Amino acid sequence: MLAMLGLAGCVSLSCRAQGTFQNLDFESANLPTLPPGQSGGDVSVSDALPGWRVFFGSSNSPVNNVQHNGFNLGLINATVFGPNYDFAHLNLTIIEGRFMPFLQTGVSGLPPATPDVTIEQTGLVPVSAQSLQFKVGLNSQIGVGRDTNFLVSLNGQTLSLVPLGATSTYATYGVDVTSFAGQVSDLRFTSFSTVARPYNWVAVDSFQFLPMAVPEPSNWALLALGSALLWRATRRRRK
Repeated sequence: MLAMLGLAGCVSLSCRAQGTFQNLDFESANLPTLPPGQSGGDVSVSDALPGWRVFFGSSNSPVNNVQHNGFNLGLINATVFGPNYDFAHLNLTIIEGRFMPFLQTGVSGLPPATPDVTIEQTGLVPVSAQSLQFKVGLNSQIGVGRDTNFLVSLNGQTLSLVPLGATSTYATYGVDVTSFAGQVSDLRFTSFSTVARPYNWVAVDSFQFLPMAVPEPSNWALLALGSALLWRATRRRRK
């Protein structure tokens, strides 16, 4: 009898592990609509980011709570913005839909020792998937090359980011996932500090597994991304 129960438990766990990724657009948040500019304080990760786990620093233990419409300059933090949040002081907007996560790294030298912020989910990479594309919010903290302050990994393997274009609100990136197709994998998006940016924030939205290879970034796409970043930086300086 115990053996049968153990087998049933293993089958149940296997079924959960084999599930596809969920809430990749972050629209499943179970959060109230607040007046513009109002913070909702601490909320559970299960309500704010269903299907996802959140980690601070190098800890292997996920945090239980994140903030709703919260912003802490210089402190490690994860929040979910939306809907109706006033972004005037951040020079940022919701990328797509009603909700998006916003990851803030801490200041180097203060706890935790590794001031990174990570969201993670385990799921089955579609058999037909060749690429994963996603959108990152633009502000003066975010750039490409040496100032890129985020990474994407599957099963601990950091994937090469390919910039695919930009609007005045967000940049689109892609990564090659062909070697993970059909596998249960840990998908991680991490915001980290750099020498150029002692503390950073990154808004991310709209992950999509696609049955097409990551396109080569055209000169026009790179020009659009550079122009969007320059426009955001110029606008911020004028303010």
